Amino acid sequence: MYHRFPTGEPWDFIIPGDKEEIAKGKEIDYNTIRRPKFELVSFGNALTPLLQFDVAVNASYERFAALFPEALNDPEFRNVWLYLENPYPVDVCLVLNEFTARDWSDFFQGCRL
Repeated sequence: MYHRFPTGEPWDFIIPGDKEEIAKGKEIDYNTIRRPKFELVSFGNALTPLLQFDVAVNASYERFAALFPEALNDPEFRNVWLYLENPYPVDVCLVLNEFTARDWSDFFQGCRL
């Protein structure tokens, strides 16, 4: 399911959905836990598309942030961004974050495109 970022930034998100939700014949249940998160991020001033995969880790933010000092660390959201080198004209990023019982899908309620 394709969503825009709720706070207005030019980031587009693809949220995993079942067949009925994708066909828009079924109302989306934003309380459903949905993993993995996949984001197609678009920026108006970037020349390269970014594919972003959200990965929940069974470790604390401090632990995996220390394992990847070269990564972009986001202590506010407790994410570590690892950009993967690849031969294609697209950026690929793994975003590591702490595993929790909930996820981010309810954040996108009302923002489906």
